[in-house]
Amino acid sequence: MADGRVLIVHGTSSVRAHMAETLTREGYSVESIDSTYRCVARAVDDPADLVVIGLAGLADVELELIPALGQEENPPRILVTFPPSLREIAARSLSMGADTYLLEPFYPDELKRLAATLLKPAAAPDAPSAPAKPSPEALKRLAHEVTHAINNPLQIVRLLLDKKNVTKKEIEDGLPPQLERIEQVLELLRDFGAAGPGQPRRVAAEPPARRAAEATGVELQSSAVPAARVDEANYTTALTALFEAVQRRVTTSLVAQQSAKGDEITVRLTIAADAFGPEELDALDDSVFVVGREREILPGLALSRMLLEDSGGRLEIHRSAAEVTFRAIVPTA
Repeated sequence: MADGRVLIVHGTSSVRAHMAETLTREGYSVESIDSTYRCVARAVDDPADLVVIGLAGLADVELELIPALGQEENPPRILVTFPPSLREIAARSLSMGADTYLLEPFYPDELKRLAATLLKPAAAPDAPSAPAKPSPEALKRLAHEVTHAINNPLQIVRLLLDKKNVTKKEIEDGLPPQLERIEQVLELLRDFGAAGPGQPRRVAAEPPARRAAEATGVELQSSAVPAARVDEANYTTALTALFEAVQRRVTTSLVAQQSAKGDEITVRLTIAADAFGPEELDALDDSVFVVGREREILPGLALSRMLLEDSGGRLEIHRSAAEVTFRAIVPTA
């Protein structure tokens, strides 16, 4: 379970409740209030580790809450949330001391991932150094795939806006799908950016698999497994990417099995071989991002593989005439 105290400051009760429920389920101790003034009092009397501030409805003077929190003896991490109309204020809040931001409306996984990143414990002094950063070739490949995934919808938007005598209906019908696709790419980039080179340590192996399964609607069957030596955020993201990539290929419920053998823990997922078209599995296996059958952007298996390898693990794909089995494997020591 996650550890840390979170204070939510938001003027909309439904959003406060949504945030509180999401983070409480992750194991955080959560308190929510509707006033920046009460927030200052709580910060002094009972400091939180993370303060989530909704910018909608705040007066300029109330933004001073952000640098004020930073002056506390043990300053909290600060996450601000905002609707699209307040991008300028959100940018200003970062210069005032906020750590990062979240666009409203948001998916629960976005909030959970940012909270986990902001509250991630610092490595112990004697902990091994972090793995090397991705190689130039890996970064070049990622940049190429992101450029390709975003460029296509941008070209469609440009053609639409450059069209002579374009109607309001054409814009209303044509823009949202392209902007949604770009947002899907950015969401996956946020997932990737919240992971990256980590600090493997021994953690209970089942919770990350359980969180990934719940996030993607996959059923997890788990036997008794020992602790794994992984970066917990990376492991969760790797399994989520794997489950999401495979789940989009089937119409029935998926079941994953987690088991241990020797000094390794395996999460196994099997689906029918005919779920993939010709060369579709090869394309999925070799991509960080892939365009789905409904033109949506999905995580490719290369993302899962990179994050597993960061913890000394691996992704195996076994094919037969009848089925394809995916195995996410990580060490116990």
